[in-house]
Amino acid sequence: MGRARAPVFTSLAGWTALTAVPIRWPGEARGRRRGARRAHRPATRATSEQLAAGRATITLHKLDPGSTYRLVLVVHSADGQTARDAATLSVRAR
Repeated sequence: MGRARAPVFTSLAGWTALTAVPIRWPGEARGRRRGARRAHRPATRATSEQLAAGRATITLHKLDPGSTYRLVLVVHSADGQTARDAATLSVRAR
């Protein structure tokens, strides 16, 4: 199992949520293969925490090696603003 660290900078304190949704994983069928076994789909991983203003790091644990995840970061600041961003993460197979 792997882990990923995401650096975050916020100008205001707020609540953050980071979600990792698997979009590709080892053994996933890439075409029509007769009699192919279905690969195990990794679970969606999520974490949330309260962050102070400034720099911080959010860590996701238990990511499956060789998988690709869609990361979605949502920040809700104390004054009611919401910011959202997304990225793609490929976890190296060991």
